[in-house]
Amino acid sequence: MAHLQSQKVRADLAKLSVTAIVCTHNCPPERLAAVVHALVNQDDISFDIVIIDNLSDPPVGKDIMAAHSRVRIVVEAELGLTPARLRGARESSSEVLAFVDDDNFVSSNYLRDGLAHFENPSTGVVGGRSRPLFQAPVPDWLKRKKYAPGCNDSGDAILTTNWRDTSATSRTYPSFAPIGTGMLVRRSVFDVYARALSCDPKRRLLDRRGKSLASGGDNDIVLTALGLGFDAIYDPSIEILHEIPAGRLSFEYVRRYAYETNLTWVQVLSYHGISPWKPIQPWTASLRKARAWFRMRPWQGPSEAIEWAGACGMIDGRAHIKRDTNFKV
Repeated sequence: MAHLQSQKVRADLAKLSVTAIVCTHNCPPERLAAVVHALVNQDDISFDIVIIDNLSDPPVGKDIMAAHSRVRIVVEAELGLTPARLRGARESSSEVLAFVDDDNFVSSNYLRDGLAHFENPSTGVVGGRSRPLFQAPVPDWLKRKKYAPGCNDSGDAILTTNWRDTSATSRTYPSFAPIGTGMLVRRSVFDVYARALSCDPKRRLLDRRGKSLASGGDNDIVLTALGLGFDAIYDPSIEILHEIPAGRLSFEYVRRYAYETNLTWVQVLSYHGISPWKPIQPWTASLRKARAWFRMRPWQGPSEAIEWAGACGMIDGRAHIKRDTNFKV
């Protein structure tokens, strides 16, 4: 019986096409090769791999295509994760897009089990359990914050949410929503997201580009799916290791990360009409930051300083929204 069931799963998945899109910028060749190797060794499923070389210097070597007969390398000349993802989608005609960063090592069941969810036409976006792979000891002050950027462990159960029976005023962002690490997206959802970005370039600024640590693009995609009436799913059986190098454990990096992620977090929630925070007059931002300085006491240590940086990001995010009052999703 189990054998027949596995045959049924394979037959169902054969109806769906999927492309793994690896967006990369200046990734060490050995790490990119390991990322591709993990993708190539997927369980019993047909798929394509497109590597989007986002202005790497030197460019991604063509030898990596030898790892798989269907690996392609495409150069995207506009710097940034969002342009790279958009280019990857344009280079694919698949019904499902699997976005894999150049520091993500996916489990062998990643595509098979992720794709299985899309047999349900209500599924819009899927994410797995992503764990940190630290490349250096985590400082004690950072351990207390349970810092693991680009990781998501929401427990051992499959979790599903949607907004189909939710009024506009009670909608919130799900705590277990898929993140960018290994996110799988239905093509029709991503196409709506891409069209929205083409209508207003501000949406293209919500994610990483150059030295920016902005990270609202993942949230934007999830909110697009929910707004269209699709399900967002967390499946812990899909496991991904996210490499976190030593540089991302420094105080300066974490401080910037706290500021920029909170800045874009406030913006993307507001753009989708679910922000619990009201816009503020830009001229009040400095006063609010000063109040937060005395309340949060960042001079006491790195943890407090990072908390204050995050608060400043939220304040500036609310001020940005006030400046962009004509910007609507």
